Amino acid sequence: MTQREMFEVSFKRPRDYFDLSPRRQFEIDGALGILDWSMCELSSEDLQRYTGYYIINRPSKNQKQGKGKAEGFKKALEEILNLGEGEMLLVAKMIAGKALSKSRS
Repeated sequence: MTQREMFEVSFKRPRDYFDLSPRRQFEIDGALGILDWSMCELSSEDLQRYTGYYIINRPSKNQKQGKGKAEGFKKALEEILNLGEGEMLLVAKMIAGKALSKSRS
């Protein structure tokens, strides 16, 4: 499966994916066949779509308090969107690498 195909398949994850445990995230990605997805080659439009699917279109568990993983993730991705494309790709690779190493430990 290509990186682009994995990106599209990632939208089959539940919208509360980032509120789930790392183990459950790993199980979902394994079932979808996207464990090797590195988030490479994403345009700023792709990142906006990605953040919109997981963050913008759903309330987080802690939204009333302005806290939580979802809020932090949204803020981080908004900052990434303000980077140049080269810097954005570097950050995306770094994030994906950390997520993969966490899920394997």
